[in-house]
Amino acid sequence: MRNEKQPLKIIIFYNTNIFEKAICDFIKKESKNIPVEITICDDYAFLCRQIAGGKIDLLLTEYYFVYKKCSTGEQKYLKDECHNHQVKIMMFLQDTQTPLIGKIIQSGYHALISAQDNVEEFQNALQHLASCRDTVFISKALRSITDDKKRMALSETLTLKEWEVIFLIVQGQSLSEIAAKKNRAISTVATQKHNAMKKLSVSTNGELLKYAYFNGIL
Repeated sequence: MRNEKQPLKIIIFYNTNIFEKAICDFIKKESKNIPVEITICDDYAFLCRQIAGGKIDLLLTEYYFVYKKCSTGEQKYLKDECHNHQVKIMMFLQDTQTPLIGKIIQSGYHALISAQDNVEEFQNALQHLASCRDTVFISKALRSITDDKKRMALSETLTLKEWEVIFLIVQGQSLSEIAAKKNRAISTVATQKHNAMKKLSVSTNGELLKYAYFNGIL
């Protein structure tokens, strides 16, 4: 268990950019009375080394960034390493319209917040994780989505693998690239694409891109 007198060691797994210092300053300011030490990286190997070295208490990352950056196997390994080294995972969701929202909420992350939440919810999530509670923190905006039965019914239409394929296609990747990235046969990826498009009631790539645009996936 983390000594609460010690700083909360946070690693942000995301694209680094000119706003890096601003992000660090924001988190330090909004963490209330919790002292924090922050590292930002976008390199998977470096992230794993930091976790394995016992240098991290909390991993903060963004859902789609992880899917673009890591293969399915790498994602599983990362979650296993966090579990083995008692690292909490706070997942940030920019898109809360995804048909897979129900499955994301059930994925076993320690805290989930969204772009629709305010600063207070971010503070509450940090406080929750710093207190070493075993329960999952789900933000107010995401809890309200789970109460929408119509949307939750939609979240069950796509399997996780179908959603992965659709997400990568609208990001511009070909079936062969997806097959290589996810270590699947091209025929399997093609079938998953076909099934997903049928469930989403789209029949062409153009319609799929339109769906992705209006649902915040692009």
